Amino acid sequence: MTTPKKGGIDEVIKILQEEVEQERNVVAGSGSIFAEAPSDDTLRARSREYDDPVKHWVRKSLWLRLVRQLHRRRGRPLRLLTLPGRHAIEVKLYEKEGILATINDSHGERLDVVAFEYEPTAYGLLATAEPRLDRVINGSLVDALVKSDDPKAEELRGAFPFDVVNLDLTSNLVAPREAPYGEVLQAVEACLTRQRTLDDEWLLMITFRAVQGHTNAETERQLQQIFEQNLADYDQLRTTFVELHGDVSPSELLESSYEGALGAFFAKWLVDASVRNGWEVARLEHAFYRREALGGYQIRKLVARLRPQHVDDQRIPHSGAELTGEQLVSVERALKSGLGRDYDDYFARVCLRKPDLEDALTRELAEFTRDAAPE
Repeated sequence: MTTPKKGGIDEVIKILQEEVEQERNVVAGSGSIFAEAPSDDTLRARSREYDDPVKHWVRKSLWLRLVRQLHRRRGRPLRLLTLPGRHAIEVKLYEKEGILATINDSHGERLDVVAFEYEPTAYGLLATAEPRLDRVINGSLVDALVKSDDPKAEELRGAFPFDVVNLDLTSNLVAPREAPYGEVLQAVEACLTRQRTLDDEWLLMITFRAVQGHTNAETERQLQQIFEQNLADYDQLRTTFVELHGDVSPSELLESSYEGALGAFFAKWLVDASVRNGWEVARLEHAFYRREALGGYQIRKLVARLRPQHVDDQRIPHSGAELTGEQLVSVERALKSGLGRDYDDYFARVCLRKPDLEDALTRELAEFTRDAAPE
């Protein structure tokens, strides 16, 4: 194998293709590329790996659609916690729709958004770019959620609750070398816990990378067992599962459709965690699209609309205790999200009906990334 020449194109591409196991590495890796890339053409092509028309279609047809619905239901602008990335495309998309709340005080007018960015260069861009955000925090969102000694933990704790929480991590659920209950799962549960002061509906968005062999095997086993227990205990859930997947076991499903099964098992875990923290899953959508790096993998996105439970008993749905009606409905919603909607296929079919869609998305991406993208 030829050793990549230091500082050259090969080294840039090699770094971009390395597995990113946690949010910090995702961001730090991309930041180093923007700092060191010797070719604008190569940089422009590779920087679009995560900001191409398909991903933007997911932002608009999944995220924006559900955020827009929440905005209408709430009847007021929304507060957002997110990992916006150097271009803040998600934030600009919501701002364009007039969805986000604003703050106007002695510090000037800004969007009511708390944004985390780990990489210093991207942080600097976000902190000084328009639209202005209420807080741009230079640090790891996951660390601030799960580590009490993290320097940003107290600031983040005081910022809750939000109307929309977007954990757009694009990392593994639990990396192979982590303990089974890894930091991403802990971060999700921390959000569910801290949102308890909100007596209303809200959206939780989670993005993770599904790569077979790159997720902790014990985590996979535990998620599968939780899933199997509910199917064994409730005929209604077993019937729904068979209608969706045929007469197969969860272990067979994991073997034949690894990425989709992992997404389905995680959706069920999300219901458990929500119930533990007093939330009912009123809606759950599960989507995916593909990426070619690392030999090919899937990006999985779950969006849950959560509302306070109206029951006293918040028993965990896999604990062996009988489910309440609301809890059973929440679990069934998780099952019905299935293996996820294929947004590559969805986008291709919509483009057949709307031939100008891809160009329109590309133009909007160019508009949103104009300030930071290389020309």
